[in-house]
Amino acid sequence: MSSSISSKIHEVTVGKLTFSSDFDSGNTCAVDYDAASNTYNLWMAHDCDGTQYESHFKAWFYFGVRGFTADQKVTFAINNMGKQRQLFNVHKLRPVTRTIPDDPQWKRIEGRTILLRQGSKKDRNYELRWSYKSKYSSEATVYFAMCYPFGYDDLQLYLEQLESICRGRVDLLTLTSTADKITSEQESSSSSSKPIILLTARVHPGETPGQFAMIGALNFALSDDPRAAALRSHYDLKFVPMINPDGVHMGNYRTNSRGINLNRFYSDPGPDHEAVTAIVELAEEYAQRDLLHLYVDLHAHANKTGCFLFGNALKSPIHNAWNTAFARVMAINSPYFDLNKCNFSAKNMSKRDKRISRESSYGAALGNLTGDGEQSNEVAHSENNEDDEGGDHAAAAVPSKEGCGRVAIHKLTGITHSYTLECSYARPTHVSSLDLFHHNCWTRVSNTPHITVANILRGMIPRTVDVTDVAGPVEVSPGITLKQLPSLEDVDGYARPTSNCCCRSLKASTASLEQITQAREPIVRQYPKPGCFVGKMYKPPEHLR
Repeated sequence: MSSSISSKIHEVTVGKLTFSSDFDSGNTCAVDYDAASNTYNLWMAHDCDGTQYESHFKAWFYFGVRGFTADQKVTFAINNMGKQRQLFNVHKLRPVTRTIPDDPQWKRIEGRTILLRQGSKKDRNYELRWSYKSKYSSEATVYFAMCYPFGYDDLQLYLEQLESICRGRVDLLTLTSTADKITSEQESSSSSSKPIILLTARVHPGETPGQFAMIGALNFALSDDPRAAALRSHYDLKFVPMINPDGVHMGNYRTNSRGINLNRFYSDPGPDHEAVTAIVELAEEYAQRDLLHLYVDLHAHANKTGCFLFGNALKSPIHNAWNTAFARVMAINSPYFDLNKCNFSAKNMSKRDKRISRESSYGAALGNLTGDGEQSNEVAHSENNEDDEGGDHAAAAVPSKEGCGRVAIHKLTGITHSYTLECSYARPTHVSSLDLFHHNCWTRVSNTPHITVANILRGMIPRTVDVTDVAGPVEVSPGITLKQLPSLEDVDGYARPTSNCCCRSLKASTASLEQITQAREPIVRQYPKPGCFVGKMYKPPEHLR
């Protein structure tokens, strides 16, 4: 018995369960029930499924199920996963689930998941399988997702909490101490001479860990913390919290509504590249006024664990020393940052993508590739990593990392500090030294509910803020104050680039990405139909106020 969810907008009953994905970021297109094994087989929709822009990208799934009886046991199998053995079989990533209204907190599923090849290598399909035992009645709806969801509506709900300050919906948030408020770019002072820090996120819709890092940065910058106050007084902070809202709302994994991987077009953006064009224009304008100081694009990574930076290989040894020293400062000042996985190599600035999609004629022309923007050649998001099908096309037609944000912004503006921050879908495994000069280098940070990727960007604060302007000692860890933490000048002497420009770490960490939503209440609302972003929203979660 089988049925489908056409274009992800309808409910369908298969067996005794009813499936749906007609909500923000939902993605499931077909369901089949195998009574002999009591298994529900599901298929994800490709990015831009059912349109002329359909691509081969598929990894993000998010669906709801109702009709369970208490203690009912079933098996779910996603039958068209990409090749992500590293993520699910090595790093042991488990999907997340919650039950509305009985158990609304997102959490990892219990038990084990396994990723198996389906058919031959040529098929490029893998099956992700897990078992589930219901604890609640048929009135409850159980949701499952690849990782903690954060949709377009979630972001709008978050921004609504800022409207009482800025008196209007904004897409580019500017935070400064001019009036200690957030304003839109149009409202901010064009004559400001403060250096600018530009943070962007969610160019790839399925990379929710990068979104949580962005929300953490916003929450911290808005806080009364003396470090945040000092940061606001010295810098204008520019936030673009969601570059690709259409892709997010559609439940896409890599592309926008036209099947384009936007993170390949920063070097030469056009009309189809939407927010990327505006971001590049802003960066160039700030650079022409000699104001752009730091650019960080926030992503998620499937191959590696931990949180780390991808930077650029600069020609000047002095500039490269300051460039790599930034990562060392973050490792020293943040227990969530893994220096060992950072990459500042020239190769990582120009690496070509592995394969052009043959499923999408539009993709061949616009660079709709398996490359995920900022990951290594071992692309976990690729459906088949063993074949380099991009070789069928002229080299000039194959986009490369030269078009990604951190490389293109550096080349267009000449700034030293242009980075991609990668936050793993899986569990970080690195613990850094909290204070290289005044503390035990091998100190391990305990794994508490407060350890989240949302705090990762706090590690850059001592780099950018003159801590002498912070009144009184600010304790950032037991026995460690803000003024004791090293700055960039402290590490300039030992941060000279190595032969391959990659940093070395001090020790390892136990932060857990699954804790990022520990305090998050469910956002219960009625979703609009696709194409309409106005939904009914209720009381915001505590941590978003």
